[in-house]
Amino acid sequence: HSINFDRPDDVDIYVAIDYVPLSNFPVGGEDEIKQAIVDYFDTNQEIGEDLIHSTIYCPANIDGVSIRALTSGTTASPTGTSDIAMSYNQIATFDVSRITTTDVS
Repeated sequence: HSINFDRPDDVDIYVAIDYVPLSNFPVGGEDEIKQAIVDYFDTNQEIGEDLIHSTIYCPANIDGVSIRALTSGTTASPTGTSDIAMSYNQIATFDVSRITTTDVS
């Protein structure tokens, strides 16, 4: 029997987060936010599953942070807050190098 498969096409996701650090914001908190987002979607995002914008808030909400704005998109300097549709053979992929965090306090 022949078995065929395709590897999914990666769709690079960019994220920009404006935040205010609270009194218990951890040392290295920006890196923690970025890694939490990558880890979450590495585990939970499925091939062909649309990226629901609001789900990015879940892993980004580490202790000690107040998120003021969060945008995402498929190009650098994202400005969107809409969900991002994936086709059946695509998967949203995240990398810490494509996530920017800005202290706006």
